[in-house]
Amino acid sequence: LHLGAEAHVLDGLRPDRQARSMADRAIDVLYTTPAQLKGLVAAGIDWPRLRHVIVGGAKLAEADRRALSARTDAKVTEFYGAAQKSGNAGQALAEVQRDWLVKLRRERGLHAAVRLAGPFILSSQGQVK
Repeated sequence: LHLGAEAHVLDGLRPDRQARSMADRAIDVLYTTPAQLKGLVAAGIDWPRLRHVIVGGAKLAEADRRALSARTDAKVTEFYGAAQKSGNAGQALAEVQRDWLVKLRRERGLHAAVRLAGPFILSSQGQVK
């Protein structure tokens, strides 16, 4: 958010309405669980602007990954297991983000890494409660 990105909180809507809202708002980064993603994909709406889907909370089934690829070409990053091992979801996500940014910087340079990171530059100090 401090980089100028917008957060779109879509709670309180049915998955089909969330999916439509994502398309209408040209959402480009989605953070979700496999169960939620399944409901979004079932709505049958394409997301051409979506570039990155971050999935946590459980393993993403291969069938759900294939169904998602019919709706978007977005990169999928799973971080299932990291939060469960550490007991601190915020710290686990920050570590995944750090690793992703290091890889981006190495492959594409600092400017591209910061630009592509969008609003998901996280920092974890101690336990998230």
